[in-house]
Amino acid sequence: MARMKQFFLYFLMLVIFFIFVSLSTNLLMKEKFVDITNHEINISSPQIVVTESKASYNSGYIRGTITNDTGEHIKDKYLQFDFYDKDGIYLGTESKEIKYFNVDEMISFDISYTYKNVNKIKISFVDEVTKISSSNYSLFNLSEEEQKLIMPVALIVGLYAVLP
Repeated sequence: MARMKQFFLYFLMLVIFFIFVSLSTNLLMKEKFVDITNHEINISSPQIVVTESKASYNSGYIRGTITNDTGEHIKDKYLQFDFYDKDGIYLGTESKEIKYFNVDEMISFDISYTYKNVNKIKISFVDEVTKISSSNYSLFNLSEEEQKLIMPVALIVGLYAVLP
């Protein structure tokens, strides 16, 4: 009987420890979203309102509404979101297609993204999705000629570091 009580106590301690570790892991690993308030809306009509914009280290989302106050029926347009980091370096583009948009209609949008360190979002209403060329935005803001000159040097240094 004493052996059974001891077994039960060990089992109970194991269950309590499992619950403690699970809860603390979930709390520590939960993504911490922060508000992004740095939005640049490039059009005045139709009216775009961002209701919620949050980002964690490697993902985020933006929610809002768009209202057709142009007085015309809008067809086959895109709501485009360009994402930038704190240094102004372009990270990527997401878009939402708007097939039919009646006069005075309000549409909600919800865009999720997986870019790291997003700090600024530019929102525009376009006919087709255009992606900014990443060659215009390099890590060290080098021209293409400078990048071509540095590539052989970087290759030699890389090979020297890897080879014995």
